[in-house]
Amino acid sequence: MSSTPPGWQGILERGERILWQGRPGRGMKLREGDLPESLFGLGFTAVPVLWLINAGADGFGRLGTPGVFLLVAPLFLAIGLYKTVLKYPWRVFLRRKTFYTLTNRRGIIATDPLGMKELKSYAITPQIELEPGRRGDDIWFAREKLGSRRHSPVRKIGFEQIENGRKVIALARAALAERETQDKEVTP
Repeated sequence: MSSTPPGWQGILERGERILWQGRPGRGMKLREGDLPESLFGLGFTAVPVLWLINAGADGFGRLGTPGVFLLVAPLFLAIGLYKTVLKYPWRVFLRRKTFYTLTNRRGIIATDPLGMKELKSYAITPQIELEPGRRGDDIWFAREKLGSRRHSPVRKIGFEQIENGRKVIALARAALAERETQDKEVTP
């Protein structure tokens, strides 16, 4: 008889068991780096608007043809609007479609926005950290560099805005300690 819960066949490894499941809070939360990114987006949004004002006043003669503007301006406008304003409601929407699972070996983040299911998992390591918050606690499993340059920003990955974060991280640390004990028993 299998101890794997329904729907988890082929996902959980042998000996892996679910310790906790939950979902992120639904409110909007500002992240580190949001303000500079929004200011950058504001500049990106202003470029096509100012271009349209200036080019329209000049009859599109000096700044290029209307065709080139019509191809480039919507792209600038879309990027700028997303970076400035639209990323916040998008994050709220994503959280509504996100599910968290903690097993004795890893943290699993499942998302299902717009029918595009995605399942990512991150090993529980001693670097796991708890960041208490007013709208829920964050538990970080990993970090991902956003770019290839030396000083590229880093994004934290984990369970965001969860209730009882202290309880969840205690479960994760207990599972890590149990695994380390088992590894010592196996190693001669």
